[in-house]
Amino acid sequence: MTASEMKHPELVAVAVAAQLAKLVKAAGDRARLDAARILEKGSSVTLYSPLGMKIGKALRTDPEPVAEVTDPAALDAWLREKYPDQVVPVETISDDLDAVIAFLKEHAPHLVRTVEVVAERMVPDVLAASEIAGQPMGPDGELDVPGVVVRKPDGVLQIRLDKSAREAIGEMWTAGLINIDGTLRGQLTDGGE
Repeated sequence: MTASEMKHPELVAVAVAAQLAKLVKAAGDRARLDAARILEKGSSVTLYSPLGMKIGKALRTDPEPVAEVTDPAALDAWLREKYPDQVVPVETISDDLDAVIAFLKEHAPHLVRTVEVVAERMVPDVLAASEIAGQPMGPDGELDVPGVVVRKPDGVLQIRLDKSAREAIGEMWTAGLINIDGTLRGQLTDGGE
């Protein structure tokens, strides 16, 4: 069958482009994992094609530590014990609707109950103090805060393409140096060359 005999060549082009995009994305994901191991956190390298043309720059970020709550109940209990002055009363019913509470307070106060909760600002304060300290820490410098961990995320590999990248990659393609999935000829891919 020739291209002129094919039904809906525009739709075939979309299907081919979709499959190629999947192939290239999968290859890119694999390459990103492999390449991330090459660069130390905070380092960068300028990239050139085998033909000597500048493609861009690869860099690996060096993120700051991030604190996160892993056990909200443990943190809540600790905050209640260490900061009793920050335990505030909150009125609540199912769905916590302000209008319903106001109505019930006026017309059926016996249906409204008041519960004490840790002030909303306390958890962000603990997380901020923990990130600065690099370990779980309370707002006043207390250590051994339960329910919080501080971890330093892995650096993220970033590629910043140069304005000449399109031309450099085009020339690599024309010279037969790269496969359809972007890998260099001679590199192993799931589908071979």
